[in-house]
Amino acid sequence: MFLVSEQIKTLFEEPFHINGKKLNVTTSIGICICPDDGNDINILIKNADLAMYRSKDNGRNCATLFNPILQQTALERMNIDIQLRRALDQNEFILHYQPKLDFTTGLIYGFEALIRWRTPEGELLYPDSFLHVAEETGLIVPIGEWVIREAARHCKKWHNAGMTNLSVSINLSPQQFQKQDLENIIVSVLAETELPPSSLEFELTEHMIMKQPEEAVIVLKKLKSLGVTLSIDDFGTGFSSLNYLRLFPIDILKIDKSFICNLEYDEANASIALAVISLAHSLHLKVVAEGVENNEQYQFLQNGNCDFAQGYIINRPMDADLVEEYLIKTLQYT
Repeated sequence: MFLVSEQIKTLFEEPFHINGKKLNVTTSIGICICPDDGNDINILIKNADLAMYRSKDNGRNCATLFNPILQQTALERMNIDIQLRRALDQNEFILHYQPKLDFTTGLIYGFEALIRWRTPEGELLYPDSFLHVAEETGLIVPIGEWVIREAARHCKKWHNAGMTNLSVSINLSPQQFQKQDLENIIVSVLAETELPPSSLEFELTEHMIMKQPEEAVIVLKKLKSLGVTLSIDDFGTGFSSLNYLRLFPIDILKIDKSFICNLEYDEANASIALAVISLAHSLHLKVVAEGVENNEQYQFLQNGNCDFAQGYIINRPMDADLVEEYLIKTLQYT
């Protein structure tokens, strides 16, 4: 059976010529066996389909043999999807905020919005347990829109309380970024909340914008024209083209926490962190170091002219209602 699948893949490796154009395609194949995996045509097709989607998850252009575990995984995924739809409808999602500090002033200048899911049973779930399903089902788009609106609303509330220097950063998902109405959503949120556009920051991963860089440049320019701040998250974990980095209308690079971890002991991580800071400054960009956890890392980054820091040494993520109390406690707001 795998021999047959390899033969099919080989056949599709040859380009197709359509209307004078040469097109290349890849194949993702799912395999199931009768009667081991079912003796009804509908069940066999369903199981082969599950195996085919696993091939896509494994990087595409490969073949996967059906396994009963795939069926269990699909059922679990469907159950999470149902619960996520209920959670969005019943307002079970909440946002926590992690502060970001300006090395120059020693003050908090903004917060990153991080989604959490408070289940009816009172359990607090973190994004890695549910966002992958939201991505797969497309539910990440309405959830992402809720995050933008909620974060902007909270930031405006802080401004109204006198903390007008604060900004809020929001992570965009690939599906959100590709949606044509993202610009309209942001315009709508800014109009509803009357939040200054510069107080709203959007974080995009390196992988997201390098997947289709030419299209990404167009979208980023549209977003930048609104006056919002743009940053590349997890910088250094992908394979960016420096030429595109020069063309992207971004404001901030965020050094991935994997390079901050143990930089006080790891010479390679320390060198990478300093190199990113130097690169960013040469392009007139600011730098945020993520995952700063101790004084040694903090001092190293401050001495290395890093602009901003985020991590447990500053504070863990907190509920929106605790932000004002936190700033008063740390003597940053009275």
